[in-house]
Amino acid sequence: RLNNTTFSDERLNPPQFAQAVATIQNGVPIVYSMGPNYTTNPALGRGLDANGGIKGARVALRVIDPSIQMPMYYSWFAGVQRQLPFNFVVEADYNGSAGRDLTKADGPTSEDYNRFAGDLLDGVRNRLNPSFDSVDFNRSVSRSNYEGVSLQVQRRYSKGLAFQTVYTFGVSKDLPAVATEVTNPDLDYGYASNDVRHRVAINFIYELPVKPANPLLYAAIGGWQLNGLGIMQSGQPFSVTCGFAYPRCDFNADGTTNDRVNMPSFGTNLNDPDQARWVSGVFTAADFPLPASGTFGNEPRNAFRGPGFKNFDLSLVKNFEVPGSRGARSAKLQIRLEAFNAGNWVNLGNPTGAVNNGNFGRVTGTRSGPRTYQIGAKYIF
Repeated sequence: RLNNTTFSDERLNPPQFAQAVATIQNGVPIVYSMGPNYTTNPALGRGLDANGGIKGARVALRVIDPSIQMPMYYSWFAGVQRQLPFNFVVEADYNGSAGRDLTKADGPTSEDYNRFAGDLLDGVRNRLNPSFDSVDFNRSVSRSNYEGVSLQVQRRYSKGLAFQTVYTFGVSKDLPAVATEVTNPDLDYGYASNDVRHRVAINFIYELPVKPANPLLYAAIGGWQLNGLGIMQSGQPFSVTCGFAYPRCDFNADGTTNDRVNMPSFGTNLNDPDQARWVSGVFTAADFPLPASGTFGNEPRNAFRGPGFKNFDLSLVKNFEVPGSRGARSAKLQIRLEAFNAGNWVNLGNPTGAVNNGNFGRVTGTRSGPRTYQIGAKYIF
């Protein structure tokens, strides 16, 4: 269902509410003065103009498409499973999904449609309707697609041991929240920001097969259990953009920044950099030619891949039988020693993708913390 704010935030529209912003690009001079009595900006008038806007200023609007459609998701699945000796099971699956008639945000504050390519070429932001600022128009224009194949080997729990290993190859594509060219959203159709090409997931449970009948001996060497959960996956995509306003960036001159640049001579191949190179920088701003004013960059959205990710969590568990418990199943006290990111691996985030940023091409953060330990107790009854 559509979020309520898709239509309820229209209460922030005129005539009940109006917000105007003075900017140089909009042709409204900015007046600086010291308080407590502030100088009135002479460019701002009272009353409405012929288009329903405030005289001397541009008001932002939140608009919903009268013919907006209910978003729809489709999903499909096909798989084959085979049981093998010794409690092993192998499985191969194909699954996919498709989102249609999606909105780009959960409210009217979504995408500005009061813009056009080439607007700023004369140095002034004229807009399609010059009486208003941004017109956030929420409509059923977005879509998404996913297809994936997974291969699985599983050993069902028997004699204290169970484990599962799954490899997934998947491709996820969608449209971003803001289009480079509002009249051509397909220009931005590409890999989703959460697209992961390869992923391996592992989990296991192993109970030490020692259960002596002597209560004291069982308390010492019985009831031990080792558990593990691991994930290894390839990097997630990112784009190279420029965040400055026109004329330094905003190459199509529509007033919306973060336009993509042109492709470098080496294409999208980063030659599998190690962590030291990710941190020092995998490329420089000089590698990326800037598009000519009034044009679009030829770099596809999310054309590059960041560092991969790997993590393994372990837990060592000791179970103590609690004497005097009632019922068919006895109660037990469980002492747990858990290690998160047991390998103490450094998982780097994506590099800075804005060519105007001083850290462009460098990774400045991580996606997970260092190895941590946790001790806990659990009473199970």
